[in-house]
Formats: sequence, C-alpha cells, structure tokens
Amino acid sequence: MKRKSRIVIADDHPAILQQVISLLESQFDLVGVVSDGMELLRAAERLKPDLVVTDLQMPCLNGIDAGQELLRKKMCKAVVLLTMYEEPHLVDAALKAGILGFVLKASAAQDLIPAIRAALSGQTYLPVMARSA
Repeated sequence: MKRKSRIVIADDHPAILQQVISLLESQFDLVGVVSDGMELLRAAERLKPDLVVTDLQMPCLNGIDAGQELLRKKMCKAVVLLTMYEEPHLVDAALKAGILGFVLKASAAQDLIPAIRAALSGQTYLPVMARSA
C-alpha cells in the first residue's frame, strides 16, 4: 500500500483551515496545522512534510517568504500557495520563490487536490485566471 503524502497546512483563518482539512484529510496524511508563518517554519522542520499548503497573508511571515525559506532549507519537497488574491505580480513572486502551486481560495474545492498532486510530481499548477494574466 502506497504511503499517503504528508502535508502541513498554514492559514490564520480557522474556518478556512477547517475547510481545507475536510477537503484533504481522506487523501493525504495531515501532519500539522498552523496559523502563522514562523510557526509554519518550526512545524515543517519538526514534522518533515512532503508538501506545505500555505495562505499568502499570515502573521509573522507571509506565505511566499515562508515557502521560499522552506524550499531553500529543503524542509519539504513542494509548496502550494492558497490565497484569495489573484494579482499577476503575486503569481510571479510565488513562482520566483519556487512555489509550484497557486490556488485561489474560491476555487479550492476543484483546484487544491490537483495542485498538490502536480506539485508533488514537480509540476507547476496555476488556475486558469493566473495562467491567462
């Protein structure tokens, strides 16, 4: 039996966290849930996830900077950014940081799992909106 990928989730909105957990828990091993960027770095170092799903706007350290640090220190294989912001400069900043997935919260139900699977395979996943920008 294949091992489920280990994921840490970071978002400072409890309702969003619960929605993401509900969406992912049957398909992935959710090893940690945190609510700020610095806590995310500590959790990833301790828990050694395969992938991190992080919000863009969080206390202490934003998702792009946290993702870049996670990848630089090889604390996970991939990062997927989950955000309500769809500005092209944010997509560019995320890609430059090495983040492989960019998912809008409004479309998380259909895009988050494909984004995670793509990122775990080393592929970039962008929503249609971001790709056309």
